[in-house]
Amino acid sequence: MYLKTKSGKILFEGRFHTVKQAVEVAVKENISLDGVNLRQANLVGAELDNVSLNKACLWGANLTRANMTGAQLHGSDCRNANIKDCCLAESDCSGVDFRGSYFSNTIFREANLENTIFSCLSLFNQNLTEIKSLENAIYVHKGEVDCDLSSVPITILGLPKIIILMKEKILIGNFLYDINFYSDFFSSFLKFIDQEKLLKFKTLK
Repeated sequence: MYLKTKSGKILFEGRFHTVKQAVEVAVKENISLDGVNLRQANLVGAELDNVSLNKACLWGANLTRANMTGAQLHGSDCRNANIKDCCLAESDCSGVDFRGSYFSNTIFREANLENTIFSCLSLFNQNLTEIKSLENAIYVHKGEVDCDLSSVPITILGLPKIIILMKEKILIGNFLYDINFYSDFFSSFLKFIDQEKLLKFKTLK
């Protein structure tokens, strides 16, 4: 089995039954996998501590339960990846494209997320308070509107719709609003609540 870059350069080779086994052995042997093509790879539960995957293609990869503590992922393509129960603690994810990626119980402790791009609401259900940096990070709403995510957003749960307060935008459910001051937020929030009550009243009638 060969682990290659998108251009076909061989980075690692050997007799393995799965891509996961090949990658784990490469990591144990301290082989750099920078630029490797792992498109749609099944890496469920992989032990990838300190793996070097800078500018790698992980499009659609399944990283469920993968241990990627200290991983180097600078500039990698992680679009549409499954990052459920994955540990990215102390990793360098700067410049990573996470659009379409699903997060659940993902550990971001001390991770560098500078210049990253996200588009899935599941991100806001994660603990983002321990992230090392979100400088210049962006959340792309419905693939159309770029939202400044350079600081940890305020997420309000337990209501009919999730509410996410970012630096310049507020997301209520799937609806995005401009916001410059907290007063604008509360005004938009109350308007939303009134609309919900009116809708329920009409339904009851």
